[in-house]
Amino acid sequence: GKMSESTRARVREIAEKLNYRPNHQAAALRRRTTNTIGFVMVPDRDPDSQRRWGDYSAEQLYALVSESAKQGFSVTVIPEDQPSLVEVSRIDALVFFDIASDEPALLEAFRLGIPVLTNDVLDERFSVVVDTGYAAFTRHALNLLARAGAAAIGLLTEPCGTRSDELAEDVYLAWCAESNR
Repeated sequence: GKMSESTRARVREIAEKLNYRPNHQAAALRRRTTNTIGFVMVPDRDPDSQRRWGDYSAEQLYALVSESAKQGFSVTVIPEDQPSLVEVSRIDALVFFDIASDEPALLEAFRLGIPVLTNDVLDERFSVVVDTGYAAFTRHALNLLARAGAAAIGLLTEPCGTRSDELAEDVYLAWCAESNR
């Protein structure tokens, strides 16, 4: 911040000659952070659902690890059934997709004041909420079926009760009330 431009240029030149690369962990220590993001892994206990959604969960984790690494962050995977790891892992933030609001790991993160990123939740306790468009997609599909003349429109969801299923059900019930169906 207070360095002259000529000094900054000399420092960069010397760093380049020495092939210096910043150490993200050392910089994090100075900021009193860990540069670590927690990812809560939730097991899918339904074998049919597990086959369908296993790859999707792996893709979510891979995308998080890949993008985090580009920014100098690492990712710690925390099993859903071990909420005590939220504190001992020393994470800066927690990513927890398709979450129920009473998950012990989530409640632990809130207790510790750790920012939480999730999807499709209307809850002010979350630091970042990603709108996946699932609600809009569900509403659009229901409208298409109605315009096509479908007389009885139903909605099938997974039996495990993920957040996306709850969201779809909320949209479906609201749509039925609005459409007098």
